[in-house]
Amino acid sequence: MTFSVNTSPFAGREGKFVTSRNLKERLDRELERNLALRVEPGDSADQFVVSGRGQLHISILIENMRREGFEFAVGPPRVITRTDKDTGKKLEPFEEAIVEVPEEHVGGGERSFFEFFFPEREKQKLTFPFPLPPSSSLPIRFLHPLSLQSKSNNNHLKKLPVVDLMGSRKGAMLDMKKMGDSDTSGSGGGGLTRVSYKIPTRGLLGLRNAMLTATKGTAVLNTIFKGYEPWSGDITTRDLGSLVAHETGAVTGYALESTQARGRMFVAPGDEVYNGQVVGIHQRAGDLTVNVCKRKQATNIRSSGADAKVPLVPAMEMGLDDALEYIEEDELVEVTPESVRIRKGPLAKKNARGPKM
Repeated sequence: MTFSVNTSPFAGREGKFVTSRNLKERLDRELERNLALRVEPGDSADQFVVSGRGQLHISILIENMRREGFEFAVGPPRVITRTDKDTGKKLEPFEEAIVEVPEEHVGGGERSFFEFFFPEREKQKLTFPFPLPPSSSLPIRFLHPLSLQSKSNNNHLKKLPVVDLMGSRKGAMLDMKKMGDSDTSGSGGGGLTRVSYKIPTRGLLGLRNAMLTATKGTAVLNTIFKGYEPWSGDITTRDLGSLVAHETGAVTGYALESTQARGRMFVAPGDEVYNGQVVGIHQRAGDLTVNVCKRKQATNIRSSGADAKVPLVPAMEMGLDDALEYIEEDELVEVTPESVRIRKGPLAKKNARGPKM
């Protein structure tokens, strides 16, 4: 991750240590006792590249620093890559992910025989003694063996989360087995299923929270480092864009009443925001600029107090771990002793679009 000086309009309001010198001295002190940490200079004098033993390791450091009064910005987490000395190819870390989840959340729906057992990127390496038709026209269709249930509850055609989540992040299934017949989920869905995947470490960023949400908190995810393998290509961990504030000011209920239809909001009436701050999740791909500070024009007929009973969806609370998993390459997490905000970085201007509400 990249640690840098906070340059937002709210910089210096809440923190006691805000300069690059304060940041460097604190990181140097951490290096004296934290042997698994590595700090390198960034692209500028105000940036430091901090490497550790995973996102949790660095998140603990960030939390300790904000409690001590530091205020700074953090970039998205990245993996440490290598280059093969013989071939010159780019290598990235891979891990074995083991998921234990009730069978009703395993995955599947209706899939072709070869789509299920052979990952797409491995299919071309296999040879068969007979010609294979396109997967869409294969006569052999089957249902996931662990999701075969009575048609009365229509669960046999559900789009279940674990297989979809892991597949979208370049995960290749290694093994799957049923652990027992006891119903641990409490929902009548049967016993647990253990699914093993080989997946790039990049694909694990933000996966844990997404899987807990998709499985209603019943999934247990464990990972084991396997080694470095060739780069597996781009991985999309977030399909939706961000709602970006258009101006600086206090959020109003009148503006949120119309803005909340665009997605899920991070802010509530009365919160202070600034131009470029991420105030919510857009319901579609791409960023959308919105005005959450717009006020009703009061007249003799329309009074400003009429907004007191506006029905609003409660704001989504974003903690430090949630924010680090949410951000992309053009976003930063603003960390202060009192707040955790998300804002657009230097690369954000090309993505902003849409009407200003």
